[in-house]
Amino acid sequence: MDRVTQLQESLDHMSHLFVTGLDYLHTRAPMVAPVGSSIPVTKANERAEAPGDFERAMQDFARDLCKQNRRIDTLISALPGEEASEQDQTRQFEELAQSNEQAAARLREAIAQARTMLDHTLFALRLLADDQAQGRSESFRHFTKASVRCLRAGATGVVVAADYKWSLRHKPDPADDPATLRAAGVPVDAAAEARWQEALHEFASAKSQVHLRSARRVRACLMQSGGIYIKLGQHLAAMTYLLPKEWTDTMTPLQDQCPQTDLADIAELIQDDLGCGMDDLFSTFDPQPLGVASLAQVHRAVLRENGEEVAVKVQHPYLDEFVQIDMRTVSTIIDIATRLFPEFQFGWLSEEMNVSLPQELNFVRERANAERVALNFAPLPNCPLVIPQVFWAHRRIMAMEYINGGRVDDVAYMRAHGINPDEVATELTRVFSEMMFIHGWVHCDPHPGNILVRPAHRTDSGYNFDLALLDHGLYRELSSEFRLDYARMWRALMSANEADIRTYSKRLAGTDLYIVFSCILTGRDWQVIRSDLGQARTATELEHVVTNVPNLLVQIVDVLATVPRELLLLFKTNDLLRSVDQAIRTTPSPAITMAIMGRYCTKAIYNESMAQLRCQTRKSGYSLGLLRDWLRCQYAYWRIQLPLEIVEWCFHLYARLYSLLML
Repeated sequence: MDRVTQLQESLDHMSHLFVTGLDYLHTRAPMVAPVGSSIPVTKANERAEAPGDFERAMQDFARDLCKQNRRIDTLISALPGEEASEQDQTRQFEELAQSNEQAAARLREAIAQARTMLDHTLFALRLLADDQAQGRSESFRHFTKASVRCLRAGATGVVVAADYKWSLRHKPDPADDPATLRAAGVPVDAAAEARWQEALHEFASAKSQVHLRSARRVRACLMQSGGIYIKLGQHLAAMTYLLPKEWTDTMTPLQDQCPQTDLADIAELIQDDLGCGMDDLFSTFDPQPLGVASLAQVHRAVLRENGEEVAVKVQHPYLDEFVQIDMRTVSTIIDIATRLFPEFQFGWLSEEMNVSLPQELNFVRERANAERVALNFAPLPNCPLVIPQVFWAHRRIMAMEYINGGRVDDVAYMRAHGINPDEVATELTRVFSEMMFIHGWVHCDPHPGNILVRPAHRTDSGYNFDLALLDHGLYRELSSEFRLDYARMWRALMSANEADIRTYSKRLAGTDLYIVFSCILTGRDWQVIRSDLGQARTATELEHVVTNVPNLLVQIVDVLATVPRELLLLFKTNDLLRSVDQAIRTTPSPAITMAIMGRYCTKAIYNESMAQLRCQTRKSGYSLGLLRDWLRCQYAYWRIQLPLEIVEWCFHLYARLYSLLML
C-alpha cells in the first residue's frame, strides 16, 4: 500500500473516530451538572454508562485519537510540502514509490518463506506417515531427534528474547537525563540528579543479570546439542570486542568441554566410510583421544601397513545426520533475533558459519590446504614452521604425522625444554605475517590447541624449537588487491596516518566508521592508535575500552554486518594471535610484534612495486625513467625497513638477555 493511500485511510479512520465519539457522547454520557450545583444540566439517560466506565472509555478514545494523529503526522511529513519545488516533489514521490516497492518485496519474501516452511513441514509429515506405514523406525528416530534439537534451540531463543524484552523494559528515558534538561534550560535539582543516577545503576544491574542468565541458558542448550552449536559458542567466546563480558566468560568453557564420541561409533564410521575394520588399518589405536573439538577428535595410533605412528582425526558421526538442519536452525534463530532487536544485525555470523563449516567438515580439503601451506613455506629454510604430513585422507577421517609437543601457550613446557617463549611469540608473528601479507593464504583458526611447540636442533636459524601448525580445515585466500590494501592499512595504523586509515578502511571494509574499524582490527583504543600502537597496554586503556564498547555496540555491529568475509576471519585470527602473544611474551610491549608486521607490510608493498617495474621493463625495455622509479622504490622500502630491523634486533637481544637472566 502506498503512502497516499495510507494517509487517506488514516483520515477516514480519524473521521470515523469523531463520528463514533460524538454518538457515544450523545447516547452514553451520564448526567452532567455545573460545578457547585446539585441540579444536573442533562436529563437522565437510561443507556448512560457508569461514570468510571465512561471516563475509561473516553481515555481509550483519546489514546486512539492521539495515535491516529501521530500516524497522520508521520505520513504527511513523508510527503512533499507546498513550498517544495516540482523537482523536489517528484524526487520525494519517487522515494515513496521505491519505499513502497521495498515493503512489498519484504512482504512477498515473508510470504514465500512461510510457504516454504509450510511445504517443508508437510513434506516431513508425509515422510513420517510413510515411514510409520512401512515400519522404517530409523527415519522416525532421525526425525524425532532433529525435531527435539530444533525445538530445544527455538525454545531457548524464545525464552532469552522474552527475558531481554521484559528485564530491560524500564530503560531510562534520555529525555530525563539532567544534562539534556539543563541544555534545554530546565532547572535540575540534586534530587532529580540522584534519581537519574539510581535509574542508570538499576538498569545496568538488570542488564548484567539478564546477560548472565541468557548466556547460561544458551550455553546449556549448546552443550546438549553439541556439534556446530559448540562451534557457535566458541565463536561467541572469541567476540570479546563485541559481546558483553558475561557472555564471553560464560562461553569460554566450551573451548575445552566438547562431548566425546565413543570408540564403537568411531569403529562404525571407519567401516561405513572405508569399508574395512579398525584393526585392518591400525595395529594399535588409543581409545583415549588426544583432544576433542566441536567437529572432530584426534586419537594416537600406529598404521598397520608401515608401522608409522600417526594422529587419526575422526569427525563426530552425528554431524552428518544433523548438520544441515542445525545450520538452518541457527540461521533462523539469528534471523528472528535480528527482527526482534533491529539495532543488532548478526546475520553475518550465520552467513560465515554456512560458508566455513562445509569446508571444515571435508578432510580431503583439509589435506589440500595443508599441502599448499607447506609448499608456500618450503623456500624458507630458516622458518621453524612444521606442517604434519598427511598419509591419507577421506571426507570424515584422516591419518597424519604424529607431533609430540606442548601447546604454544604452555610456558612451563617451554621453560622445561630450554625454549625461549619470546622467540616462540616472535616466530609465530613472522609465520602469520608471511601468510597474510605475502602469500594471501591464511590459516584462520590459530587457537593454542592448534599450535604445538617441540624441541629441535636448528643450526640454520639458531632456534631450538619447531612450531607445528595443526587443523588446516579453515583457510581463507586473499586477493592481491585485498592483501595489499590490508598491508597498507596496517602500515597506516602503525604510522598513525589518519588520512590513510580513513582511505583504506573504506577500501577494505566499505565503511566510513574508520575509528571503530581500526579499534576492531587492532584490539586497541583509538587514542593509543593515534599516538603509538607499539606502547604497552595499560589498566587505563583496558578500563576505557570496557567503558566505551557498550556505547559503540551498534556501530561495531554495523561494521561487522558490512565487511567482507575475509575480514571477519582475519578479525578472529588477529584476536587469537594477540591472546597467544600476550600469554607467552615476557616483554609486555607489543612494539616487537608491530615491528615484525611492519616489515612484512613493507615487503608486500615493495614486492608489488618491483613486479610492476619488471613488467614495464619487459614491455618497453630499460630507461632512465624506470631507473628513477627503481631508486624511489628502493628508498621507500629501506627507509622503513631498516629502522624496523634495528628495533627487531634490539628486542631480540633484550629477549635473549632476559632469558639468560631467568635461567
